[in-house]
Amino acid sequence: MFEAHHRFARTFGTSIMNRWAHHSCCPMFLGVVLAAFAGPSFVCGDDRDVPMNLRLGKEFLVKKDWDKAIEVFDTALQLDPKSVVALTGRASARASKGELGKSISDYDAAIRLEPKSAYLYTSRGRVRGIKGELEKAISDFDAAIKIDPKNAEAFYNRGLARAHLKEWDKALADYDEAIRLDPNSSTTFCDRSTVRVNKGEWDKAIADLSEALSLDPKNLRALTSRASAFTETREWNRAIRDFDAALEIDPKDPFSLAGRAWFWATHPDSEKRDGQKAVSNAKLACELSGWKISVYLVILAAAYAEASDFSEAVRWQKKALEDESIKKKWGDGADKLLDLYKSKTPHRLKSK
Repeated sequence: MFEAHHRFARTFGTSIMNRWAHHSCCPMFLGVVLAAFAGPSFVCGDDRDVPMNLRLGKEFLVKKDWDKAIEVFDTALQLDPKSVVALTGRASARASKGELGKSISDYDAAIRLEPKSAYLYTSRGRVRGIKGELEKAISDFDAAIKIDPKNAEAFYNRGLARAHLKEWDKALADYDEAIRLDPNSSTTFCDRSTVRVNKGEWDKAIADLSEALSLDPKNLRALTSRASAFTETREWNRAIRDFDAALEIDPKDPFSLAGRAWFWATHPDSEKRDGQKAVSNAKLACELSGWKISVYLVILAAAYAEASDFSEAVRWQKKALEDESIKKKWGDGADKLLDLYKSKTPHRLKSK
């Protein structure tokens, strides 16, 4: 039951909009924004208030104080309405605050002033991606690539958009080029693995995730995604090792707790099973997720079955079945598990 189609709904199928929302205020994205503030080249005539407000805006962006950043960039723009740096800074703050339309308007104004800036098109494309305007986002990334054919970020972001549109081959081509231009991005390898999964290329997905981990050994997403890929290829022990490694990084990652619980409950090797540990981990995963993820309830039921507490196994499997998505994803598989527990039989994975 704990198969890859669930895991990839969470990791490989993570909302592209959420990914862009993360990038809008992540250190890499913010670093590019802040780099624009370096140096004295943005002094407007003799009016030193403009650079002062730009510096203040930079400080507030670093502190993630979006309201104050917007306020000082407003002031800078009153003094110099053509300050691309102020427009870009305000656009970034507005995007981070969720004011996507206003952010796009700022990028529109900045692009009118600097129509040959690949960075501005890429930035606006990200915000359009967050807003769900995927075709417009792709157009922006196209423009950025036309201006700068070596812009790895533009290829990467266009890949994200195309993946969201399920244009797998086009997304793969973009990720390939992004990696060729920047072979040190663990994030790009992770996202390319998403495409590999949807193309059924499990071994290649695992290879991408392994490369991501070689670049960033503490990449939690790569570890848990690879664990899920190993689940699909029935390499149970390798999956468990990845879940263990993920929990060393984040002991409260609910998915890793649930994944480990599933294998402790259902592993084909009796020496690998431990009902009590499975129950403990599954309960913690449910608690950390607010008891809102039905598949964790399925795992909790399996854990109770392994611990020979079949009344609790039946109880939680029934609770999971209240979520219609469980039946939609697994057909009658979830009902068969309930029948197993009613007959006082625990679930077992099949050996590879």
